[in-house]
Amino acid sequence: MQRRTLIKVTVLLLLAGAVAAIWFSPLRAYLTREHIRAFVEHLRGLWYGPLAFIAVFALGCVLALPASVFVVEPKKQGSPGMTQTPDGKLVKIARQQFVRLGQTRGDFVAITKGVQVGQELVSAGAFKLRNNAPIVVDNSVKPDAKLDPHPENR
Repeated sequence: MQRRTLIKVTVLLLLAGAVAAIWFSPLRAYLTREHIRAFVEHLRGLWYGPLAFIAVFALGCVLALPASVFVVEPKKQGSPGMTQTPDGKLVKIARQQFVRLGQTRGDFVAITKGVQVGQELVSAGAFKLRNNAPIVVDNSVKPDAKLDPHPENR
């Protein structure tokens, strides 16, 4: 396990070094949308083009870009803003928490690391949230999760 982590860190440092070397060099002028699009089109025409795309995809899978969820928590006392709603309930916030995902089955995803058992998570509307945003919990609307989903083709 430690060797795999070391490999991930090494690859990440190499990528960060490459990005920094390009960013702070004259090559930065070529990092426009048009230049990148032209390079990808050129790469598609080469015999090793598909291998390059597979290598980039595999590298992204190995690095496992971090996933996150929003954990529902009561607002901390002393933080700015309201601490109670007009009807006397405590204000809740959505705190972004990075997690490690496990197996998926249909609409269900296992979270292997990052949250505790029993923590309340945001399951709908998370794309509109920011870290520490005040929220209203409405459990009357529940997403329809299935093991074998068949979404409509619109």
